[in-house]
Amino acid sequence: MDSSARGLDGVPALSRGDVESFCDELVRKAGVLLLPGSMYDEHANHFRLGLGRKNLPEAVIRLEEFAETFLRQV
Repeated sequence: MDSSARGLDGVPALSRGDVESFCDELVRKAGVLLLPGSMYDEHANHFRLGLGRKNLPEAVIRLEEFAETFLRQV
């Protein structure tokens, strides 16, 4: 794949809680897929966030709503 056709990626860290659980629950409950850093040999609670989606605004809203609930529980 031509790298110019890819979107942007970010690799933020989850401030608290387990990133594996966060990513798993996020895709199951909100339909937003993030890849935990362990998929890339990064084990410091980071996750990969792709920013090149057509539905990015909708996905960010669902991510924000889920994150608020998840982080209140940890």
